[in-house]
Amino acid sequence: MDNEIAVKQPLSHSLPARGFTLVELLAVLSVIAILTAAIVPAVGKVLHNARRAQSGAALRQIALAYASYQSEGGKARTLNATTVYDWAFAIAKDGGVNEATLYYNEEDPLVTASTATHPKVVAYSDGAGAWTLNPDFDGFPLSVTLVSGLSPDAPASTTPVAWTRGLKDDGTWRGAADATPGAWNDEGGYIAYADGHVEWYANLDGDDGNGALVNYVTKRPTKKISEAINSTAKVLEYK
Repeated sequence: MDNEIAVKQPLSHSLPARGFTLVELLAVLSVIAILTAAIVPAVGKVLHNARRAQSGAALRQIALAYASYQSEGGKARTLNATTVYDWAFAIAKDGGVNEATLYYNEEDPLVTASTATHPKVVAYSDGAGAWTLNPDFDGFPLSVTLVSGLSPDAPASTTPVAWTRGLKDDGTWRGAADATPGAWNDEGGYIAYADGHVEWYANLDGDDGNGALVNYVTKRPTKKISEAINSTAKVLEYK
C-alpha cells in the first residue's frame, strides 16, 4: 500500500470587516473641511485674476480696432460719437470688431446685477452694407469708458483711447458704494492707449506720486485722465 502523507492545511480565519468609528469619520470630515476652506478661496482668486487679465486683453482688441478704424482707407480720421454704444457701433461697422463681449466683463457688479440678455454682437449686418445696432447691446451696462473725438495727431503711446469704467478725476476707481461703481470696484482698472498697449493701474499716482499719465499739452505727469487727451475729445461712459 502506497504510503500517503496527510498534509494538514492551516485553518483560514477571516477577520471581520472593520468600519470607521464615529471619531475617525469626524476627523476625516474635519480634514476635508480644512482643505476646502484653503483651496476654494485660492481657486476663486485664480479665476478672478484670469477674468481680470481677459478684460485687459479685450481692451487691447478695442484699441487695435480703433487704430484700424482711424487709418481705414489710408487717411487719418476721427471717431466722433455721442454714446458708448455709437462708438462701439462705428468700430463694428468700420473697425472690423463686432464682439459685444469685449465691452463688458462678467464680474462687473452692474453686469452681474443685470437681468437683461447678455449681447454677443454689437451690431447686425444685412450683408449689403447696411448695419443695425443690436437692441440687446444698446443700453446694456458696459464695463469700459471710451474716448470720442480723439485727435488723429495725438501721441499714440501716451494717449488713452479706452479704459475700465469707474475712473475718477483723482486717479482712483469708484467703489461698490457708488451708484455706478467701477467695473472692478475700487480694485483698479486697465487703460488702453492709442498704440494698442494696455496697462493695469491700482491708481494713477505713478511711482513718484505726480501721476502715471502724460499731460496732453504740457507733457508733464498727471493723475487726471481728462488731461491726457485733447481738450475737444469727449469721455463716454455707461451711466
